[in-house]
Amino acid sequence: MSQKGVSMPDPYEILIEYKQNLAKTLMSNPHNKGERMLEILCCPSFHVETSIEVIQQSEGTTLRLTSLNKSLWWNRHMEETIETFTESCLVSEWRAKRFWKKVESVNPLKLTDDYEPDVLDGIGLTIRYQAENHTNQHESHSPSRIHPDGILLKSTLDLGRWVLKTRDSRNRIKEIRSYL
Repeated sequence: MSQKGVSMPDPYEILIEYKQNLAKTLMSNPHNKGERMLEILCCPSFHVETSIEVIQQSEGTTLRLTSLNKSLWWNRHMEETIETFTESCLVSEWRAKRFWKKVESVNPLKLTDDYEPDVLDGIGLTIRYQAENHTNQHESHSPSRIHPDGILLKSTLDLGRWVLKTRDSRNRIKEIRSYL
């Protein structure tokens, strides 16, 4: 209910502003042409937002997890500082081959938005895939494990479980996995 003369903010504008701030905070800049990259920005309803990026370069494949110390959504009106942490790990060649084969099996350059903007519970995903000179970015919401977006998320989380070492990173993987 609004008071006379006081306008209520548009909930969609609030969500758009939140997503823009989150992307600026957690998502990386586009990579060089010729590199292969999958990045998934995870916005779980009841856990901290996290970005997981897998990059294949000439020297090998790297997984990088970047997360916040507290939720941007739940703390967006607070004056407290929200900090990020990042862990990067080199992925063994055979694990990388297995990962990229699974990623390619869902043809990520062809995937499109599968998102209901009125649904906030669950986990919202922004998925960006780059291969050679092509890039695709789309959004998804709470995909099942057999949905192409769910396969991408599960494969990325499985890889993270194998290579990430810090307790904070491993906890983020476990929290996100609970939404599948």
